[in-house]
Amino acid sequence: MNTLSETGGNNVNRHTEYTTIIALGLVSAALLNFEILLSRHIAIAHWHHLIAVIIGIALLGFGIAGSLAAVFAKIISYHYLRIKLFTTLAIVASFPVSQMLASFVPLNMLALPWYPTQYLYLLLYACSWLPPFLLTSFYIAITFMRWPGSIAKLYGADLFGAALGAILALVILEFDYFSFALLLSPLLVILALLLTTSSNRAKVVLALPIVLLLLFPQKQLQWGTQANSFKEFSVRQNEADARLLWQQDSAHSRLSLLTTSAQHASPGLSINSTLTTLPQWQLFVDGDNATALLLDAERETSRELFMQSAYAAPYQLLNTTPAVLLLGTNASWNSWTAYWHEAKSITLLDRNKNISTLLDALKAMNITGADRKTPEILPQQVKIKTVAPRRYIAATNKKFDLIVASVGSNRVGTAATKTNFIMTRQGLRSMFEQLSEHGILTISNFMAPVPKDNLRVINTLIELLTEKQLSVRSNLVVIRDWRTIVLMISPRPFNTAQIEKIVSWSQRWRFDLVTLPGLKRNQSNLYHINSRTSYFDSIIALMGEDRDKFIEEYLFDITPTNDDKPYLYHSFRWQKIDQLKQTLNQDWPRLVGWGFLLSLASLLLLSVVALFFIILPLCFQRQKARRAMSSVTPLVYFSSLGIGFMAIEIALLQQVTLLLNSPTSAFAIVLSAMLLGSGLGSLTLGSKAFSAKSLLVVIFAYAICLFGSFAMIDSFFQATLNWSPLSHIVVVSVLICCLAFPLGLFLPYGLNRLAGQHPSQVAWCWGINGFASVMGVLLAPIVAMALGISGLLSLAICCYLIAGLVNMSSKEPMWHSHNFD
Repeated sequence: MNTLSETGGNNVNRHTEYTTIIALGLVSAALLNFEILLSRHIAIAHWHHLIAVIIGIALLGFGIAGSLAAVFAKIISYHYLRIKLFTTLAIVASFPVSQMLASFVPLNMLALPWYPTQYLYLLLYACSWLPPFLLTSFYIAITFMRWPGSIAKLYGADLFGAALGAILALVILEFDYFSFALLLSPLLVILALLLTTSSNRAKVVLALPIVLLLLFPQKQLQWGTQANSFKEFSVRQNEADARLLWQQDSAHSRLSLLTTSAQHASPGLSINSTLTTLPQWQLFVDGDNATALLLDAERETSRELFMQSAYAAPYQLLNTTPAVLLLGTNASWNSWTAYWHEAKSITLLDRNKNISTLLDALKAMNITGADRKTPEILPQQVKIKTVAPRRYIAATNKKFDLIVASVGSNRVGTAATKTNFIMTRQGLRSMFEQLSEHGILTISNFMAPVPKDNLRVINTLIELLTEKQLSVRSNLVVIRDWRTIVLMISPRPFNTAQIEKIVSWSQRWRFDLVTLPGLKRNQSNLYHINSRTSYFDSIIALMGEDRDKFIEEYLFDITPTNDDKPYLYHSFRWQKIDQLKQTLNQDWPRLVGWGFLLSLASLLLLSVVALFFIILPLCFQRQKARRAMSSVTPLVYFSSLGIGFMAIEIALLQQVTLLLNSPTSAFAIVLSAMLLGSGLGSLTLGSKAFSAKSLLVVIFAYAICLFGSFAMIDSFFQATLNWSPLSHIVVVSVLICCLAFPLGLFLPYGLNRLAGQHPSQVAWCWGINGFASVMGVLLAPIVAMALGISGLLSLAICCYLIAGLVNMSSKEPMWHSHNFD
């Protein structure tokens, strides 16, 4: 048998074993730390919707590294220590170099749908981040090749290290040490090099940067992460008297507080209003999504302004001083609107802690307004709850007279893959059932040139009222202006007095009535004339007998979403693409959601690249090795594992968002628990000699457990409503670890079976798995949008079943020699 060991390789002492395993874990930790930071960097510099595409392309490095290691297997076997040393040093340099290269690429995501050169810039930008992934994967591949008999231990160390890196990044970011986190990745690799080097002089040199970092952790030693010039925050910063008052990074966002004299946001203000806007600051999240924070709204002179906004519409329909629940959008404006309409209580849900973090910072920093007092950006009676809306609504016993929510659409078309559990059938039903007897559920959004997300929500509301056996025409009111639409539904039919009041108020402030009991077509579209699309006609069609025909023939998919398929912003229909182009001209990619089209194009492009690099090693191998590697068995087996693993991880991520208060917590827990669980599975089961039939039985048993676990998510959600956040985190982490535990078996099992045939196969199959993982990252959201999360789980199980069946067709024996012991 052709081995990669040097002389005396079977007599390596325990010290070498431990240092090799720990060093591999540290290198993996460095890469995952960098990957988490890269996701934050992309979200700040561009948009978070681009993260999957950029990281997907960067992860190509895993596959390319495996292919290159397979091509140069003989050279690696002769010069392992030297190559490992140079690879480690290159990894250290790759982190700052990648960030520097990416900063030179003039990528403008706003121009992407219309300027083809931006696609080239996007590719260059993604490739700028390739070196750390390629070099780290190459390091792992050559370590596997060097110690093929200990792959289970090494793979376990890889996964444990990755989990550690993810946790470190999220913890450090939570304490606003972004620059420190950027430096942590190269220093973890230096620490790995320090463990494996035998020269005392080298150890002193390597220890120096670690000591410097500990002494000066606050210094910014790398290129900073700044919002791109096309983002709203950057545009505002260029105004003459712009001043950045405060900025803070966390694991889920960068919050920036800006003041300029040109800020004059007045959401939904009437065109008939003669009032000037209030002084305000603006809070930006990742350089975008500006929220106006009003500074003088508590003064009596401000009252009238809040009576002249579209957001005052639901208060015209209420007969009592309301108990109001705000779901977080336009927090300052909506809170003061409720205050000046004499709300008896105001509850604000601040799931991502943006407002509460800002309020704490204002108190600590003593930031003042023009009158040298700390501004009241919210009324004092507002109670802030840092909890997810679905969880709060399901847990509270309180009934609300008014619940204010937002559709949350994205104006630039990047949110197609984003989930929204508030606007699903289940989400809207839970809010509706939490209303008092005469309460009102209000949902607002901006107006698109062609109704898409808004019409989908209206359709869901119509379905909800029908399900409750309520009259759609009597229980639904819709108003709009030129930019904002406001939907209102109630458990009770709106009476004559309410109708007369909303009609009078709308006429006074020039808001168009869209839907109202008894409203006729000639009473709609009077002030903000929309000649392209009539909301009135569309809603009438959705209420009528030809409802199904209208939905089927509409340009976009407006069928209601549910918790299994919560992709509100994905409504693209392939069969309507020609009609879309004719109707919308060059604007069609933005309205369709070019984020989805970009993911699809990236998947096709990466598939071609992956195929090239998978075939590449076959062209450089000798005939015997080529014959061994040309078998379709390892290609199918390791590809299935990569796609299947990522499909399960992304399905878990989507559903766990429902169970936890923060999307960031969900991401951190799913990622770290999946890595820890599968790492433990690799260490425990990876070196066991399972028969092919036994492996297939494991897969069938796992499929039952996986589907059973997802089927119980709703019951678990209801049973744990009153648990503390810590209890949720602990239990969810343990459950995910248990689900991930068997997944750690399959990769080392397959590599063990193949390692004895030819050394290069270890690296080649590692590369195949890397390419498949990249495909899984991009394919999983597309499958989930088309088939739902249950369909994504089915894909995952099919992948593992295919791997099991292919494994049964392979007759090569297990291989247990040449390990650390």
